[in-house]
Amino acid sequence: MIKKSIILVIILFVLVVNFSCLIAQKRGQSLIDSLKNSLTEIKDTNQVRLLNKIAYNYKNINLDSAFYYARLSKEVNSEIKWRKGEADNYNVFGNLYYTGGDLSQAFIYYNKALIINQELNREGIVAVNYSNIGLIYSKQKLYDKAIENYSKSLQVANKLNKKTSMANTLTNLGNVYNMQGYFDQAKVNYIKAKEINLTLGRTNGVASNLINIADILRKQDSNEVALENYREALLIFKDLGHKFGIATCINYMAKLEIKLGISSRDIMKQLYYAKTIAEELEAIELKKELYFTISELYRKQGHANLFIEYRDKYYGLKDSIISMQSNEKILLLEQKYKNQEKARLRRERERNNAEMKKKTMLNQYTGIAIFIVFLGVIMFLSGKMKISAWIGRVLVFVTFIMLFEFILVIIDPWADDYSQGEPIIKLVINMLMALIIFPLHQVFENKVNTKIIKTKDDSEYYR
Repeated sequence: MIKKSIILVIILFVLVVNFSCLIAQKRGQSLIDSLKNSLTEIKDTNQVRLLNKIAYNYKNINLDSAFYYARLSKEVNSEIKWRKGEADNYNVFGNLYYTGGDLSQAFIYYNKALIINQELNREGIVAVNYSNIGLIYSKQKLYDKAIENYSKSLQVANKLNKKTSMANTLTNLGNVYNMQGYFDQAKVNYIKAKEINLTLGRTNGVASNLINIADILRKQDSNEVALENYREALLIFKDLGHKFGIATCINYMAKLEIKLGISSRDIMKQLYYAKTIAEELEAIELKKELYFTISELYRKQGHANLFIEYRDKYYGLKDSIISMQSNEKILLLEQKYKNQEKARLRRERERNNAEMKKKTMLNQYTGIAIFIVFLGVIMFLSGKMKISAWIGRVLVFVTFIMLFEFILVIIDPWADDYSQGEPIIKLVINMLMALIIFPLHQVFENKVNTKIIKTKDDSEYYR
């Protein structure tokens, strides 16, 4: 009788878990459906934005669908050339590859997004990009580089008061300290992140922080409290329909229960359910971890063949991940994007210098033009002033010489382009300008000199 009651309770629990997951999945799907309903046939920035959102929201539900909509967004954006949408699309691709366990591709797309967002001066998004790149380094156990990128992200987020970005980066920093065995520092960062997420109402972030804190508690042998944190996180992920989070929670809870000597059919059923989710999402890293946990449970239960089967699956997947994510490849990619970043900064510096030079030249041209106009006014008024003839002639000569040289300076870039550096062509252009200016000079010189000389000569009779 007692056995039947236990079996009935287990069956009911499994049904409740599966039912709640189904409801939550429908909620996530309803959000995607509402985004799909907003799509139109017009290929514009709004369509790119919606397709990116759909792809991102499919990330933890169906990775194939996520990639499909990400590619659609890329295709539409290739026609309208929207740089902001291109950067967002690269970031979505990075997230999808990261979820799928392909860290090399994730690294490439996160860096592509970073370069464009820096060019567009989107500081808030740049902070997110740095944090994402830090994630790749932390997965590769390149902790110094991870901390370097997280610190850059946190610096920008604090400057802009971007709470969401701050919470994510604090979580990531906690992960690095956790992996290095600095558990107290890790817990401090997780708690700070959780507090920010609570104030923002980011239940997804709160659930992730609960898992992080539980992991520290488990390592510090506070197992019961750790289990409570895992259970709380699992309930949140179920409510959100966050499949990846559900599978992750189940894996962590199972590991802890195995460690505590709790072994039941329900644990194995939950692990197989989590494995199904990981396979459906094509989440390689999570699938690998689940294979290990399942093999451990079979070892504890004494099922030698099944233990060997799943341990082999674990090692097979681990080897494929290592070959796909070698540190050397990541470092080569890093060098590539460092070179791209240097090139971007050089272009930006050259552009700024060119703009500064253009402004300086414009100011100089304006000053010269004003001075020539001033000389011209004096030249026209010279006939009414009592000045000597030679001063009048010099004034006319200097005014027209400056006008001639000023015109040559202005047309010089055009003349260079037109002549392609051929001196004979430039000489002909200069001669043509001289032929145009010289007659004008003669006309004005005669008029001004006539007035000046006439005034001077008339005055001589009345000495």
